[in-house]
Amino acid sequence: MDAMTPRQRVLVGLEHVGLGPDFMEEMPAEVAAQALKGMPPEALQQFVAIPPTEGFESISSCPNVTRGLLARGYSEEDVKKIMGGNWLRLYSDVWQS
Repeated sequence: MDAMTPRQRVLVGLEHVGLGPDFMEEMPAEVAAQALKGMPPEALQQFVAIPPTEGFESISSCPNVTRGLLARGYSEEDVKKIMGGNWLRLYSDVWQS
């Protein structure tokens, strides 16, 4: 996240940057199995073997990301956009059209 956010900010603008963690820790096993169904075995093995990002091991670590962004000089408004506001705006735009 550290390296990506500044690059994304320059490439597409902060209005198009959003955190999209794919944590499956609270997902019921049968739902997770269905979500991963059809994934080739080698890709599934790689997916399972990827270690979590230090400091962002679970969805409960989101406050670490917030603190990190604020510490790097992002405004509270920008952090709100990255942490979910931009996704909510996108969903609103898409579902209203």
